[in-house]
Amino acid sequence: MTEAPAMRDVLGEACARDGRWSFLYAAAPLEVVQGTGSPVNPIAIR
Repeated sequence: MTEAPAMRDVLGEACARDGRWSFLYAAAPLEVVQGTGSPVNPIAIR
């Protein structure tokens, strides 16, 4: 997984540049019928 750390770095740099450290982090699960777990699709909204 090389994308996730890179995107966190971009978010951190943007927050530092703007001096704004608040954002919404949401991780919506994939709907799996009769599943006990699923992968998530996380998103950070500034």
